[in-house]
Amino acid sequence: AGLVLTTVLPLLVFPLDGLVASMEDDAFYYLQIARNVVAGSGFTFDGIHSTNGFQPLWLFTLVPLELVAGRTAWFLYLVMAVQGFMVAAAGTLLYRIAAQRLGRLAGACSAFSLVATQDGLAILRCGMESSLLVLLLAVAWWLWLETEEDLPRAPRRVEAIRFLLQLFGPA
Repeated sequence: AGLVLTTVLPLLVFPLDGLVASMEDDAFYYLQIARNVVAGSGFTFDGIHSTNGFQPLWLFTLVPLELVAGRTAWFLYLVMAVQGFMVAAAGTLLYRIAAQRLGRLAGACSAFSLVATQDGLAILRCGMESSLLVLLLAVAWWLWLETEEDLPRAPRRVEAIRFLLQLFGPA
């Protein structure tokens, strides 16, 4: 709950100009491609030339948000909210991993390490795929640790880890 408050609650009072300033310029490249996909123009930035210069899983995360919010400021707020929830989910998983093995204090330190500094929080909420990567890495780590404890299912879990990491591979 604390991670959700830390990552999502500020969006409720974040002014639009501050939100735009916190986003990387490449984030707007992604947003435009998502808009063009929704408009039926395909994977293009300018509506004319096709592009493959994007991380597909992140783009496919943005497309439904564009469908819901369209060309409004809510699109940016939704992107930041989704990133906040991804960071909260990753933090929750990190807490569970560390708390189970090292105790609750270590779990709390692990979880809050994602948002402990202003720079860390800015990187995870910049409109880019960073929060998705952190979530996928946390899930992959959890699957790996679970694999060590359940050797009969190890091959399937290793394949699941490989699949997750390939989802985030280059386009």
